Amino acid sequence: EVVGPVAGEAAPGAASGSGGGYGGYRFRAFTERVETMDQEERELLEGHPDFQAFFHRTTLLVERTLGKQHWDHRGDEADLGELELMRYLDSYVEDRLTLGRPVTDVRFSPHHSQLFLASYRERANAALSDVPGCMLVWNMAMSSRPEAAFTSASAVLTAQFHRTEPALFFGGTYSGGVVLWDARAKAGPVMRSPLCGKGHSHPVQAMQQVGTENSANLVTASNDGRLCVWSMAKLNEPSESIDLRAAKGPQGAKFDLAMMSMAFPAMETNTMYAGAEDGTVAQVHIHGSKTGVTELYDGHEGPVTSLDMHPNCQDEFLQHAQSSSSLFDSLMLSSSFDWSVKMWDLKNHTTPLLSLDSFEDYVLDVKWHPSHPAIFAAVDGEGYAHLWNLNRSTESAVARLQNPSAAQRRLALNRCAWSGDGRRLATGDSEGMVAMYTMDRSVWEPRSEDILQFKDFVGQLKPLPRAGAPRPAPDEGVARPENPRSSVHPSVLESRAAMAASAYTRQ
Repeated sequence: EVVGPVAGEAAPGAASGSGGGYGGYRFRAFTERVETMDQEERELLEGHPDFQAFFHRTTLLVERTLGKQHWDHRGDEADLGELELMRYLDSYVEDRLTLGRPVTDVRFSPHHSQLFLASYRERANAALSDVPGCMLVWNMAMSSRPEAAFTSASAVLTAQFHRTEPALFFGGTYSGGVVLWDARAKAGPVMRSPLCGKGHSHPVQAMQQVGTENSANLVTASNDGRLCVWSMAKLNEPSESIDLRAAKGPQGAKFDLAMMSMAFPAMETNTMYAGAEDGTVAQVHIHGSKTGVTELYDGHEGPVTSLDMHPNCQDEFLQHAQSSSSLFDSLMLSSSFDWSVKMWDLKNHTTPLLSLDSFEDYVLDVKWHPSHPAIFAAVDGEGYAHLWNLNRSTESAVARLQNPSAAQRRLALNRCAWSGDGRRLATGDSEGMVAMYTMDRSVWEPRSEDILQFKDFVGQLKPLPRAGAPRPAPDEGVARPENPRSSVHPSVLESRAAMAASAYTRQ
């Protein structure tokens, strides 16, 4: 107990009675009897909601602080070495909520560089107490405890951070519902769309926020071919709803476009591209006199699992190459069950510019690097994360890694995502684990010559011939097996191909 300054006090530290002094202050020691709770009182206190909320909040703060010290030591390495471009860092899994659930989406936060989210399907052998779907927000500093956990009455197939509100999150579900979670509320959705009328009644496979901060919309796509545009403030009814149908050839019968993926060019709100279960890539117009499918692109022979538009790499290097932006902004990557990744020039050609066929299993996701124009990541059904640099090779990836904790089981990797600065790559597998990789400085700090080299490379490419056109004969004695050599988790097939095919059965 601090008693206070005393005039004429002796030298600091001098004792006086039962107290000590320091710097002109006296301290008096005292004891107070501490009462010990019995078991019943303790259980009553620990079970009180206010105590549980306090305990969860304070232990999360302590764990985050301790984890950040460990993460800062491991995760901030910039130069990995001349031969190492990518290195495994950590895995994120929560035994009670996520273990055994396929990861269906992974995205980094646009608001906080340390945060990312992952959405999950139901377990294959779910207990009665298991929630069908969930979405967790993770901090890179904590690998076994999420920052926040949200639940859904249906499996969550895709999820996103709200572009302007850090506490809000959107999700698309297997039942066809579009949900909104709020970190300031309980774990369940605070808003959901009705499963009737102009909205979705089939699994929502993809979503994207488009527009400006003052005029933004949420666009969602389901595997029965329905495209919906929602106001960001309400989900009771979409402002627009389009049922996409396409026909191959002038006399071809029209069919529903069973969408599995979609992508919007930068700053675009009307024109988008959709990847379908039958291998079709389609250009779609949402507004105007001619809505729906306006162009078909021929290239894939299996379900199109993902599409990703080139980010243009708008940085100081492009000030020296102004035409690079206009060249890159029509480039798109697509991945497919046909074991390939293809690069397209959407403005100028309806067939791919480049087909990368060295994969040995289904390619389930592909993403351009946010700052290096020639680099992208892809994940496959064998559990490999591939790092490609088109400036260096179009024959094979420059790095190829598996999660060490799951390498023996070869778990399929369903999704991947880059951090905003391009230093980290997150991948989600078919058993509920998200793995984090760090990149060498040469990956996330491109040189000016890297951008100019990629510009020259793209300018020299010619479109590939259409399917059925004469092609160079394959090497003698080289043939692919009918099925991949490693089996993809059944839930991956269900969430990508089987769900799309079931739309036709239900119709």
